Amino acid sequence: MLPSNLAKHIDDLMQSDLLYWRDLWFGWLLLCAKIVAIGLLLEGPELLYEMESIARSRLSVLKSRKILPKRFLDLAKVVAFLGWILIAVGVAGEWVTEAMVSDADNSIRTFTSIQVTEARKEAALAMERSAGAYERAEGFRFQIAQANQRAAEANRTAESERLARVQLQKELQPRRLTNAQKEKLTSLLRDKPNPIFILTMGDDTETADLANDIGDALNKAGWKTFFTARFSFEHGIEVGTSRESDMSALMPAIKEVEDALSAVGLSSRTTLFDPKDTHLAGRFEKNVLCLVIDHKPVIKAPE
Repeated sequence: MLPSNLAKHIDDLMQSDLLYWRDLWFGWLLLCAKIVAIGLLLEGPELLYEMESIARSRLSVLKSRKILPKRFLDLAKVVAFLGWILIAVGVAGEWVTEAMVSDADNSIRTFTSIQVTEARKEAALAMERSAGAYERAEGFRFQIAQANQRAAEANRTAESERLARVQLQKELQPRRLTNAQKEKLTSLLRDKPNPIFILTMGDDTETADLANDIGDALNKAGWKTFFTARFSFEHGIEVGTSRESDMSALMPAIKEVEDALSAVGLSSRTTLFDPKDTHLAGRFEKNVLCLVIDHKPVIKAPE
């Protein structure tokens, strides 16, 4: 199959040749028509002489008059004969050239019909190819959407794993307060300072470090801190007082400390301690605010 641009160039050349051939014969047809017209004009003098003879035979006033001389008749007949020849040649030429023009017109119509048929075939083929390309494009779009979905799922999984690693690293690190957290804790507890006992696990230096960070912040806020040790298997942070205490008086302070600890990222729980607890040096005194830094919470295994 020829390339489309070459096929179009050949079609244009063929169409130009057919039009040239048709115009050539149409020009000859016009020439023959002119020859016929000239022949008819040359017939005129003889016809004029004949009309003069008819007029003299019909009109008495002209019977004795000679309008055209005799030598004009001979010349008119010679000219009329030439005109007859021209008419014969012209009519014969018209017959031939009309046939050639008609044949050229038929060739042009046939060629045009072939072009239209080919154009329709090409249009149908283009539509078919377009439909196939559209189906392939839809298939590619579906595959791309699936790939994007898998990529998004992979990104979510990777992000979830990263967050899990960050959380695990955070849980593995000792509990400490940054300078910014200490400053925030100080500003939150500066308005209503209270005396507070801070208890740590005597055998756990991690609890002592966190207790010192909290104690520093409380001291800067004007609180009076007292440190002591306790031995237990509890985990986390407890804020409370002895069961013998007046809870209506201490509950606002307990809530204030818990909210401040939560603001710096430390969760805690309210506890009413047993005044007879034997796990500390001394006892939980009545109406005394206590902050117990228990062991670091156990890291939960992922489900």
